[in-house]
Amino acid sequence: MFVPSLPTGQLTLRESSPCGTGTLRLVWEVTTPPTAGWSYRPGQFINLGFAGELWRSYSLTSLAAELPLLELLVRVGEDGFGPGTRHLLRMRVGETLPYRGAYGRFQLMGETDTRQICIATGTGIAPFRSLLRGVGGQRVMLLYGEKTLQHVSYSEEIAQWQAETVLCLSRDEKNHPILSTHHGRVTDYLEAHPELLRPSYHYYLCGSSVMLESAGALLRQAGVERRQIHTEQFY
Repeated sequence: MFVPSLPTGQLTLRESSPCGTGTLRLVWEVTTPPTAGWSYRPGQFINLGFAGELWRSYSLTSLAAELPLLELLVRVGEDGFGPGTRHLLRMRVGETLPYRGAYGRFQLMGETDTRQICIATGTGIAPFRSLLRGVGGQRVMLLYGEKTLQHVSYSEEIAQWQAETVLCLSRDEKNHPILSTHHGRVTDYLEAHPELLRPSYHYYLCGSSVMLESAGALLRQAGVERRQIHTEQFY
């Protein structure tokens, strides 16, 4: 993904902790903003800079009202680590990284009376944490797909987000203690609930390329126009 270069700021790591199996929650302090009055919108991402001019993109899971602190969710799962992730795993509280941004236009775009369906898998839940804590009563549903209950990020707080939520577990027969739970993939849930496939709805997809392709195909078959399918590919 190409994004234009912006002035560089500095982040200081303040907390690093697990956020479900295979994910890491990182809390940073903006110690040097790239510009005066720097801020961001829900759904945007920043680029972190590593050695050798390596830059990697991460969605902001926090809200601008929480500045100077901001939060990121990083995938550290079974598929191995890239150089950026390896660096983040080695970092200690108090160490710093340069950053650029914020970038992106992944945000709720429908009118407040339009049904909006958010579909996330894995760390694709990251931008929805910021989006769904400030939607102000819009008609929003969240389908969140993970392998097992242990993989669910933000498990204890999702019920407080402003969305009707269904957790979709592809490799677990357990139920979440609070959230409605479906045993299968997010696409299985959509196929079992055709009432959610409406040309008038807006859809927001974030996660793996496989999910984006399969869910997008279901939506297009249901007559949903591409302009109402908003996507953000993570892996």
